[in-house]
Amino acid sequence: MIILCAKRWDMKKQLKIYGITVLLLVVGLSGCINQESDSGTSDQTTDELSLSLDLVRKIEVADGFYPGIIFTYNQFYVSYEIGQGAIYLKIYDENFNDLDMTYLLADDDMGADHQKVFGNNSFYLVGSNFLYKFDSELNMIKSVRYYDDLNSKYPEQFSEFGVVGDMLFYYADGFVYLGVPIGDTGKESGKKLDLPGDLLIQKYNENLELVNETTLEGVGNVPGSSMMLKDGIWTIVCGDKRWDDSSLIVARYSEAGVFIDKKTISAVADANEEFAMGLIFEDDIYYVGYQHITGDLFQPTEEEIFQHVDVMLKVFDLNWSLLGEILVTNDDSSSVNTGHMGRPHLALVGNKIYVAYDSGEAGGVKIFVKEYEFKE
Repeated sequence: MIILCAKRWDMKKQLKIYGITVLLLVVGLSGCINQESDSGTSDQTTDELSLSLDLVRKIEVADGFYPGIIFTYNQFYVSYEIGQGAIYLKIYDENFNDLDMTYLLADDDMGADHQKVFGNNSFYLVGSNFLYKFDSELNMIKSVRYYDDLNSKYPEQFSEFGVVGDMLFYYADGFVYLGVPIGDTGKESGKKLDLPGDLLIQKYNENLELVNETTLEGVGNVPGSSMMLKDGIWTIVCGDKRWDDSSLIVARYSEAGVFIDKKTISAVADANEEFAMGLIFEDDIYYVGYQHITGDLFQPTEEEIFQHVDVMLKVFDLNWSLLGEILVTNDDSSSVNTGHMGRPHLALVGNKIYVAYDSGEAGGVKIFVKEYEFKE
């Protein structure tokens, strides 16, 4: 069980979180996050709101890696990859019972790192080279090879990678947004390639026709992170850097790409917090799933590195103050090297949250989903 705590603002107010209306109570619980008073000192007498998050079950989905999860039509759609370019999808009912329905969505998109979104009765999928549109019955309507356009504009970067990877993907108000990490990667002698910190956002209409593109400069370690467009403002959740003990940040830009502000939302000593692929905003609460890495955190040379890779779920209020956290993979060995990480994605349904991730030793990676229930 995890206890989530929030500072009490008004004894008469109620706070609706996770579909439950919860009364503010005076409690004194261990494990709660200390809130700071305006003077900067810890407020020991603050009234707090407590919520618990219980693990209901752990579901093994399939052999594979790089999961995605969407809930719509009262069904869960869990996607994953096998090998190079084969993207599959399994369907579960609203109680996460397997409906024995598995689809091969794409088998020609060499590379990896797909993302999937849903909007206006259609599914949209991005792989390392192509954009796809499917109807509600998962029939493919259209595919567009977007890589060629990027390669023509940024030949030095994408000719080296060969494919685009770790894309960001979002649907809003009749448009599909593809976020692609770009910028000067730099490479010191004897060290592995670093990752770019700028984010190119391509805006497509529902027919997958390119409308325009915008570049957000100096975001952070953007590959494999999350983006969200609300009220004309881009919110990007990512790591502040690629190596060392990186912290989780939120960067905001206008829809036109003008920088607004940047904030550190999680800083853990001797840990690398990155790849925040899971992001949900509901009832003024942010849910963030990301990779929590310990072990060798330095920018590696060609020698082998050793890391312990876990999946972390953190919950924040509207101002990005931390409400609570849970180590999702506390029962997983996850003692793996780079390339077999957790890559978490989230689905929020009623008073439950579902965390999809991959886990396992090299050569034996599986897709899991953990179901958690919020309780008073």
